[in-house]
Amino acid sequence: MATTSIPKNVKRKANFNYVSSNYIRSVNGNGISLTPDKIYEVLHDGITSKQGNYGALLLVGNTSSYIEFSVKENCRFWATSGVYSDGGGSSGKVLDIYKYDSKLNTYSLYKSVPTTSTEDWYIVCELLTIGIYKIQAQGNYIQFNEFYFESIVENKTFILHDGEYKKYQNKSENTHSSSSVIPTMTSNTNGKITLSTN
Repeated sequence: MATTSIPKNVKRKANFNYVSSNYIRSVNGNGISLTPDKIYEVLHDGITSKQGNYGALLLVGNTSSYIEFSVKENCRFWATSGVYSDGGGSSGKVLDIYKYDSKLNTYSLYKSVPTTSTEDWYIVCELLTIGIYKIQAQGNYIQFNEFYFESIVENKTFILHDGEYKKYQNKSENTHSSSSVIPTMTSNTNGKITLSTN
């Protein structure tokens, strides 16, 4: 069972928001639509284990059962799931991820991914690029307890020096343990900085 409300060793949370949902089963009812705020509340409440009969929410295997969300930066999509079973099927089915194409004004299949029936964190999709997505179950059922969207954008620092942008290194590239990272002016410097190897 997952013991933390976010996966271990992840980067910062990505910028995202929920758009809509339809015909899902949740701790709030059966066959309902949740507002974006309510989706956030049940999927980001820190509870990674099953809640009620359906977990935080359950996607049913038909096209009217979905969650729609947008990501504002490239991210990795994580989830915790759980066990649900009835006469219609059991959890752990394949998840279809659709991405909205604004030129065609429609959703196209982005990726189909396996899900689990465990309460441990797992990566649902390694890369979601900026855009609007809709997720649907291929069959009955997919149960989710918690989501996490991890930013995979690396912040890099560049310094403008002599009219060129140069990458800032927080570590000295010199591997000699006796080298100092403090610049030292010498009589041979002629207006340039050299590294001392004291």
